[in-house]
Amino acid sequence: IRFTIVAPSRWLAACAHRSTLLREARIEVIPNGLDPDVYRPLARAEARQLLHLPPDKKLILFSAMNASRDRNKGQHLLLPALRELAAAGWAQRAELLIAGETTPSAPPDSDLPVHYLGVLRDDLAMARLYSAADLVVAPSLSENLSNTIMEAMACGTPAVAFDIGGNGDLITHEQNGW
Repeated sequence: IRFTIVAPSRWLAACAHRSTLLREARIEVIPNGLDPDVYRPLARAEARQLLHLPPDKKLILFSAMNASRDRNKGQHLLLPALRELAAAGWAQRAELLIAGETTPSAPPDSDLPVHYLGVLRDDLAMARLYSAADLVVAPSLSENLSNTIMEAMACGTPAVAFDIGGNGDLITHEQNGW
């Protein structure tokens, strides 16, 4: 029986091609979709006002479910980078937004002001948040095809991520992210 495997990223398709079980199968890449009527650029000032975020700061968004408890999400790598950013003079000019987690009992120190936004389950709220941010960081140690990156970029917000998994399908270095 011949069958077709559908992978959401070129990376996952390559993994399937290398596998003993699937290397002879037809493998096609069809990325995850999103609703362009929802995930689209919104006015930054309005998005910040609706979310009660500062209008005059550079806002860095880290969106990951249970970010501080899931090492794969990369918060342990993000925090030292944010401390370096603060030490380089950004401590008063930038703030960190964390979506996907409420304020932990012992929040880690990034040397930047932090806004814990909790879990946002509404696509419109997420689109508003992406539009409010100046930059999305995705320091994950593994990814297939990051919805966070895809949604942020659909809202006009660049992303910074490691070149792992399907991130290269989404980010063209120095054009729409790093």
